[in-house]
Amino acid sequence: MTQNELAAASSLDQSVISAMEHERTAIGADRARKLARALRVHPAVIVFPDWDDDAGGASEGVEKAPVARERTRGAHRRATVA
Repeated sequence: MTQNELAAASSLDQSVISAMEHERTAIGADRARKLARALRVHPAVIVFPDWDDDAGGASEGVEKAPVARERTRGAHRRATVA
């Protein structure tokens, strides 16, 4: 899924997704809910992507957030939505 596809599916602007990826803006609860709906995961997967199940973290069976990739002017852009 590209940043543009994620933007369309989540009703967020692609520039916001890019800013979240590069930690220039916070995800926040509202954005986490929108991203989670678009990606069909629990919002906690978006907010706590590195939660370690072995350390008493995420529930078993919860999917990790996918990574969106977009080719831009010959370079790969990676949107980490988690």
